[in-house]
Amino acid sequence: MTVSEPLIIRPRARWLVFLRLAGAGTFGYAAIVLLTSLGFGALGNPSFYDADWALRAKGFLVSLLSGLTGGGLAALLGGPRPFRHALAVVPWLMIDSTYVLFFSARKDPFWFELVAALGLIGATLAGGLLVRQFRQVR
Repeated sequence: MTVSEPLIIRPRARWLVFLRLAGAGTFGYAAIVLLTSLGFGALGNPSFYDADWALRAKGFLVSLLSGLTGGGLAALLGGPRPFRHALAVVPWLMIDSTYVLFFSARKDPFWFELVAALGLIGATLAGGLLVRQFRQVR
């Protein structure tokens, strides 16, 4: 390269960054849907509001593990910014929760379903934070 030749810098492909973000969020959400469907299906899809504490605890564990797994998967697929990619799952969960809260027949009271949806979102973000913490330690 001589002094007269301009330095050509290839611009960062923004659409690839967006595609990775959207893909990580979509795969994380798919993992949550799969795990919650299997977990709640194994429990018999009960109404948790009227259930005994043992069944509520099992439902909580299904929700917690599903959220941690989905957020963690999105964070792992995301590359250098794991928490941002775990955040990409949240719009999918908000759409899903809006449908469940307002457009489908509920077995439990509104406030109970809302708290459950917020707990799932929190578990998803915690999964992303866990991946970020483990990456910083190494």
